[in-house]
Amino acid sequence: MMKFLKNHSLLLLAAVGGVAVMILRLFHLATVNEAGLLASDHFAGILAVILSVAIPAVLLWRSLVLPKDTVCRFPASTVAAAGCGIGALGITYAAVVLSQNSVTTLSSVVAVLGAIAALALLGIAFCRFKGLAANVLYHGAVCLFFIVLLLCQYQLWSSVPQLQLYIYSILATIALMIGGYHRACFDGKMGQLPLYTFFRCVSIFFCLAAIPGCDLWILYLAGAVWSATDILNLSAEAPVPDAPEEGG
Repeated sequence: MMKFLKNHSLLLLAAVGGVAVMILRLFHLATVNEAGLLASDHFAGILAVILSVAIPAVLLWRSLVLPKDTVCRFPASTVAAAGCGIGALGITYAAVVLSQNSVTTLSSVVAVLGAIAALALLGIAFCRFKGLAANVLYHGAVCLFFIVLLLCQYQLWSSVPQLQLYIYSILATIALMIGGYHRACFDGKMGQLPLYTFFRCVSIFFCLAAIPGCDLWILYLAGAVWSATDILNLSAEAPVPDAPEEGG
């Protein structure tokens, strides 16, 4: 148990911190007035902001000290495959919601890309179950979905006067997008453990924090599970040094 806590301390910090901010935001959202605005001086909102700066800063600090030349492998894992499947369900949910409430052309585009990304994640789930290397285009499709979703969210929320009402959803989408990119880098043999670890952990944190008051809360809950199960089953080893050449 102690070994697990030590090896996954960043993941646990992200999860516990995300739940803490989620609870604080529930209290803060209860202060919405008739104009639809949050109380700016509420203790829960202030503490949530402090934690939202401090915890990602600690995650970044602890991630960047990890060795860049670590050999990372993603072995066969039923847990990771299940996490990918849950992520696919979350993206499917978002695609359905956006297709039903499409008020712009971009919303319809996101819905179509969501269906493609969900199928790609199911393909990744099969690869994780079998211990195979996924094609880089699979994670690329997932990243593209989150890129266009981010544009759609900005278009929908740009007129909302208070940033606190939607900033966590924006940050969660960005974290999932960049986290997916760094996961795709491993498929292309270019991955770096420090950046991958940071963006996977910060995805967990912001996805959990974004859940209160969000129409796409199932997407972010699924995103947190996907990110956690992906990094949970990562196998990281020190590089094997080259054998010294024999003298002539």
